Amino acid sequence: MMVRFFEMLRAESSPDTIILLGPNHFHHGRGNISLSSLPWKTPFGVMETDPSITQQIEAATRLSEDTEAYTGEHSVGILIPLLKYYFPRSRVVPILVDVNAKEPQLKALHALLTGYLSNPKLLVLLSMDFSHNSISSVADSRDELAEQVISTLNVEKVDELHVDCHKGLWLLLSSLRDLGNIKVNVTEHTNSSRITNHPNQTNVTSYFAVTFRF
Repeated sequence: MMVRFFEMLRAESSPDTIILLGPNHFHHGRGNISLSSLPWKTPFGVMETDPSITQQIEAATRLSEDTEAYTGEHSVGILIPLLKYYFPRSRVVPILVDVNAKEPQLKALHALLTGYLSNPKLLVLLSMDFSHNSISSVADSRDELAEQVISTLNVEKVDELHVDCHKGLWLLLSSLRDLGNIKVNVTEHTNSSRITNHPNQTNVTSYFAVTFRF
């Protein structure tokens, strides 16, 4: 599913920098929003970060780098090798957004993200899972609401969704809504029960692949 998604992105874009948002699952590090300019070692070579954008975010949010927050964090770690493979010349700016992220910092990041989204040489990605710890039918019901909220950029209902990065989703949808005239396309939707062909699975996690275009 991820391979299909990134193959589609590669056919449509060639970004200088990729901003990668993800949850801080384990609340590592010092801050509720974490930044790092350290390069990433992948099987396909080293992926460099973009220090200028990292510094812009640090200045706007008044955050310092928090590299320890990234230790073992799969929300960004699992995607960076794919980014290096499909976009070998791009740089990355990984941003971890904790569930306890504070409103002033979120608003500052939101203002920057709106500008980044309007730049054709920047690609913004949100790495986020959907429903957790349920049977497949419950996950489907939860995901119906999630798809409706995301497709309509309904920021006010983000907190009602079963996702693992509410604050990251709020950042993305609110910035997109500020820009206007966004075309939302859900390219895939599935869950771990269907992927593994275990219909009686009780700890189902669900997934979407979604694109937003101007």
